[in-house]
Amino acid sequence: MSQALLNKVAIVTGAGSGIGKAIAERFLTEGAKIVVFCRTRSSLEELVAQAPARVLVAVGDVTSLADLGRLAAATTRRFCEIYVLVFSYGIARIAPIVETTEELMDEQFRVNFFGALNTFRECLPFLSQGAAVIFMTAQLTDSGFLGLGGFNASKAAVGTLASELSPRGIRVNSLAPGPTDTPMWNNTGLSKKRAEQMLAAMKKRLSAGRLASPQSVAESALFLATDAARNVIGQELVVDGGFSIR
Repeated sequence: MSQALLNKVAIVTGAGSGIGKAIAERFLTEGAKIVVFCRTRSSLEELVAQAPARVLVAVGDVTSLADLGRLAAATTRRFCEIYVLVFSYGIARIAPIVETTEELMDEQFRVNFFGALNTFRECLPFLSQGAAVIFMTAQLTDSGFLGLGGFNASKAAVGTLASELSPRGIRVNSLAPGPTDTPMWNNTGLSKKRAEQMLAAMKKRLSAGRLASPQSVAESALFLATDAARNVIGQELVVDGGFSIR
């Protein structure tokens, strides 16, 4: 086992399920000390059970500056500096762009964009020299896929952060998965039948004919978090299973 993150401190937001949880688990196998953040503690208990001495739970909402401040403070009290920061929260509210309300757009931007930006701002004073920051974007921002206009806009905005936020030798990059098998698709505002139709259409464009696993995306996050990516700065790494070429 390589232990590429041995004793490195990583914060993973959105760690209760999906890609965030897979990233947290992968970092643990590489020896990291991790701080996992989401809205419900029960979603994080499985991670704590895997390595109680190396997992700190922080409960809160990325749209709350107070919660994010507590996240940064709790991390530094327990572990001192932060070496890796992963923003893995994301919500999608699917509707044709001409029918997307201001409320739906605001909800997605508050979580997907401002949540990412404010998490970075609160943690910045505690990031170590050479730290790695990973924003989760989405390859779907280039797809024009029907109903994802609001989601795509919020994630595209996140992508601009990586090219601007690289102070003090901190590596800031974004990771853009294609369609991935996560619980996000169960909370889009669509009926079950319509959601299944949309996912079926996505699967047809994927080389493997199925949604990517969160674990496969976590492998790419691990790369961006380690010294193997020391010269990757201000970039977006697309891991979409061939979705963009079909």
